[in-house]
Amino acid sequence: MPYVYHYYYLFVIYSLCKIFYDHYCKLDYLNGFKALIMYYILNIENVWLLIIIILFWMSLWFLFLKTIINSVLYVYHAVFDGSSPKQDLKHKNYPISIDNPC
Repeated sequence: MPYVYHYYYLFVIYSLCKIFYDHYCKLDYLNGFKALIMYYILNIENVWLLIIIILFWMSLWFLFLKTIINSVLYVYHAVFDGSSPKQDLKHKNYPISIDNPC
């Protein structure tokens, strides 16, 4: 069941590529990207689509950065403190991470 999200992400990426390809190839080469952005901003029906796409990519970057930060903190505590994130949560030397700020 956890792999369902991977298919969702692939579908969204495919949809974004298709939208970009369909409109970019029909526009002028030099002004294509600018015209594409202006088309989506000025077209009222697609403003919500643009907002949803931006929020989606922001959430992906947040998850990516959260994973990177937690990995760095895991390695730091394992190497320098000698503690492990698998210790009891009540242990006072439990490493600080985004998921466990206290």
